[in-house]
Amino acid sequence: MENKYNKGSEWRKWDLHIHTPGTAKNDEYGIDHWEDYITKLESLNDIFVLGITDYYSIDNYIKIKDYQKSGRLPNKYLIPNIELRILPVTAINTPINLHILFDPEIDISIIEREFLRKIKFTHQGSDYSCIKDDLISLGKAYKSDNTLPDKVAWKNGIEQFNISFTDIKKNWEGIF
Repeated sequence: MENKYNKGSEWRKWDLHIHTPGTAKNDEYGIDHWEDYITKLESLNDIFVLGITDYYSIDNYIKIKDYQKSGRLPNKYLIPNIELRILPVTAINTPINLHILFDPEIDISIIEREFLRKIKFTHQGSDYSCIKDDLISLGKAYKSDNTLPDKVAWKNGIEQFNISFTDIKKNWEGIF
């Protein structure tokens, strides 16, 4: 990436937790608000670095990078941020949020292959990874309903996929 800053050290705002339309949980944007969303991000003149966040996925990060490749968001540095739910649960019985930010220079295929595919959740003797097809399969298995629409099953799979920090650390070691 070309250095556009020639003043030396300077404070810049970062927002490392930005969800997008189509986020896996609590999507408050509705359907197809991407153009409005990108325009809003472009208007954030005081924020230079954005962590594009989604649960168990970098799909929406890839989508925003595609917008950037077409000339949008020219002054923003984007970082992929994968949000996971881990155990143990909090006092109110909610899994803990864990955010994993990746160097944007790491190839997307490496993140998918070496991280998302390797983290496993076991349900009724079967292992499921963080890739979308596995999360759909987990959601259908958890509900014991193979007729569930994929989008519903995917969201159910995400709700169930809670692993320990120790399991994440074990998968992480030696990858990056």
